[in-house]
Amino acid sequence: MLWIIVCSVMAAPIPIEDGLKLIAHRGGVVDALRPENTRASLDAAILDGYWMIELDLRRTRDGVVFLQHDGDFRRTYGSGKKTSETKWKDAAKLTSLNGGQHPITFKEAAEACRGKARVMIDIHEDWPDIALSETGAILRENDLLDSAIIIGNARSKDFFKGKARLATSLEGLRKAAAAGEDVAALYCLFMHGNELDGADVRYAAALRVPVVASVNAFHYLLKPAAAGAESDIRRLYDAGVRLFQIDSLYAPIFRAYRPSPFPELDTAQHWLWENPADGTNASARRERMAILQAAADECPHDVASRFLLNAAGATGLAERYGILHALARASDRAYDEIVRTRVESGLAGWLLYNMGFVFKTPEACFGVDVCLRDAARFADIFDFLLVTHPHPDHSTKTLVHEMIARGKPVVSSFVEGGIIVKTPWEGRFGAIRVKVDIGDHTPRSPVGRDNMCMYRIDCGSSANDAVIYHSGDGANYEKMTPGRPVDIFIPHVACSGMNVADAVRHLNPKFALIAHILELTHAKGGARWSYDYSFNAIKDLPEAQARILVWGERFVLPGSQIAMPN
Repeated sequence: MLWIIVCSVMAAPIPIEDGLKLIAHRGGVVDALRPENTRASLDAAILDGYWMIELDLRRTRDGVVFLQHDGDFRRTYGSGKKTSETKWKDAAKLTSLNGGQHPITFKEAAEACRGKARVMIDIHEDWPDIALSETGAILRENDLLDSAIIIGNARSKDFFKGKARLATSLEGLRKAAAAGEDVAALYCLFMHGNELDGADVRYAAALRVPVVASVNAFHYLLKPAAAGAESDIRRLYDAGVRLFQIDSLYAPIFRAYRPSPFPELDTAQHWLWENPADGTNASARRERMAILQAAADECPHDVASRFLLNAAGATGLAERYGILHALARASDRAYDEIVRTRVESGLAGWLLYNMGFVFKTPEACFGVDVCLRDAARFADIFDFLLVTHPHPDHSTKTLVHEMIARGKPVVSSFVEGGIIVKTPWEGRFGAIRVKVDIGDHTPRSPVGRDNMCMYRIDCGSSANDAVIYHSGDGANYEKMTPGRPVDIFIPHVACSGMNVADAVRHLNPKFALIAHILELTHAKGGARWSYDYSFNAIKDLPEAQARILVWGERFVLPGSQIAMPN
């Protein structure tokens, strides 16, 4: 009992300072390769700068406190064993279904967070006082106790009252205030974001009680998750909420609420989005593209690779390198527009990055060669995904994993669980027909031939029978055989020495959207083709035919009808 007495004298909840702060739900940054409540998810949240991390706690049969949400190991580790019936030596040997992670002790997690992130503690069982005391001691030893928020059961809240801040419901806050408690010092109002309203926020503010809005994917299962979450985040931010507990897939939404470190870059990028390539404005666009190019020239290729692969700490890189900041903004804008755009007839397309495009018709939404650090969210809206070849700048493992897990088609030459195509092929996905030509990445080398899926995509009558031809890194245009007139041709600007202007003349599309420009994982001076190089490569083609887009830019095929509901 000595620890309890000393702690009650020496520790008390500390005030929460002003400003926007994010709390990582489920033990950190969680995705297809970083399962919840593991060292990988925890480390990623710390490196990405989360203010606080929620840790779900349970005890093993022999009393070891460790990170785990469910009462058994089935969902994360594929084992039906109950946590309370498993000894730690056996639990520690479990390996996650994805990512190859193992359970970690609370002690290890607390030591990792010390001096780097605060913790939100969710105890999922009724523990004896000795277990709660041991947990409190670990928090105190790592300078985490008085800054912690406790959201666990009633018993754990009773134990930690006055030592850490307690999460409470609106009803609980009203009762505590009526009882004369010092609610501003003891509590925070903690509610689901889709249940919290402005009146609740104002009530808590009048009592000087911090408000934490929980925004996680489970709340939005009946509609596209990011769309519902973004609406709630905007509404609650406008109401004054500054503390958000979130699933990490929602982190990009909050970039809009932080001052930009690159205002000149933002201005140029916004101008380019508002003045899309129209066959007459290439000169004015090149002036703004030069600002993007200068920012790209400052970004080392290995840094860009870490960012695109979503390695731990990648989020912070967008605050240091302007071009990564621009890429993150472009991804957010494109996703938002794709979700909100209703194509009534015809076809709309968006350049995401490199050769990654998304197309939307009245009947379908699909992607080709999508490579983005936050690409997994597109699995919500894609009907199918096409990948031209295995190079990492043409696909994203987490997106592919999510598509396969949802039973959505992925066409490529290599993705296990998808439709594997290594010879000419034709298939249909609803109203969309896909024809595959097999091309050459490096025609002059025997090992570089017959290794490229090049896609002719027939978009159907509702899309005004639009035809897309995406050749990936195909460098032999003689193998590009669409067999019918092409509306939109997407070629590599210079793969293996291919003359892109000759390739455009070969297919003679209505529009050629020249791609693989500013691919940041290639070194400057190598295959990181610049805007100037690309404009020079198409200088002899009609400007109305051959166009260069920027990341996040939308291209609407003439004759299409689209709407953008609020």
